[in-house]
Amino acid sequence: MALYHTFLCNLLLGSCCVGAVHTTGVINREAAGDLDTVVSKIAHNYPRKLPCPEDAEILPCVCTFDENMHMDLNCSSVESEDQLATILGSSFPFRNFHKLIIEGNDNLVVLRAGVLGSTTYEVFHIIDGVLEEVESGALSGSYSTATEMMFYNNSINSFPWQEMLLFENLHTLHLQENNITRCPKVKSKSLKKLDLARNPFIYLPVTAFSDTPTLQEVYLDGIGLQELSAGTFFTLSELLMVNMSTNQLTEVHEGAVQFNNSGRHQVYLDYNNISLVAVNAFSGFNSSDEIFLNNNQLTLLEEEVWQPVLQQGVTLYLGGNPLQCGCEIAFIILNSTFLGLIDNSTSCSDGELLVNLDPAIYEQFC
Repeated sequence: MALYHTFLCNLLLGSCCVGAVHTTGVINREAAGDLDTVVSKIAHNYPRKLPCPEDAEILPCVCTFDENMHMDLNCSSVESEDQLATILGSSFPFRNFHKLIIEGNDNLVVLRAGVLGSTTYEVFHIIDGVLEEVESGALSGSYSTATEMMFYNNSINSFPWQEMLLFENLHTLHLQENNITRCPKVKSKSLKKLDLARNPFIYLPVTAFSDTPTLQEVYLDGIGLQELSAGTFFTLSELLMVNMSTNQLTEVHEGAVQFNNSGRHQVYLDYNNISLVAVNAFSGFNSSDEIFLNNNQLTLLEEEVWQPVLQQGVTLYLGGNPLQCGCEIAFIILNSTFLGLIDNSTSCSDGELLVNLDPAIYEQFC
């Protein structure tokens, strides 16, 4: 911020004499006061929106600059790929932007290599459009600056996955709701959040995330997933959350979801067709962790499967399953701690809530 103050003051000294004398008086009168207030007055009266370029030079793109030193470029209204290349290929007084915004645009199909010219960005926000391809090299100018990439709700089927390792500070990648038909092999030493939801690639290789050691959140909901291989997540020592809801899973195999850190974990498997969960399907869980299995086809809660999970203090969400409530669940009903870890909406196939079942019946008849 100090550099910004100096920058504005220097600009002022280079302006007309009357303005300089007037503003110097302001600075002298308020030198012992709040410098931010003085800078705000100067910035408000100065005619150019530095560090942004002149409006006419970048139309229909719009540049904005805020008090947090964030300079954003909104090119949502560009009329063609050529126009975007012309605008971004022009000379900018300052080239390091915080965010590039292209939202709801029906003209940009390919983000070409070199289209961004010499500009760099921390955040890419290119969403709700018709973008199909991000060419290799299109984002290369931001290898060292990019922290977030949001490319969701487009039609992307080609993305420069081979370059992900070059983005030194990238921590968030949103590519949900595109047309990625094959699970990418992502390599990154910094990525923490990866969202690939609602892409039709169905098959998830066991090594899909083996080269993303810092990953904490993975979203794979609605991808048509039919099977989850054991060990898929085991190498991710920082993983905290996996969302695999709204898929076509029928079984959770042994070793399917393994954690190996002491954080708070959440696993979402709602709205699948799961009828079978193997012993040791879930391991490495801690107290206060949560497993969501709402709206599946579970009929049995086998003691050998679920007692080890409940003993770890994991909360289970099992609403919308056709559960049998005979003696096979006595180990839950007769253990108040276990029963307290079952979500209150969980019911038997006849609709009766587990929390309303009479323990005396299970004591007498089981």
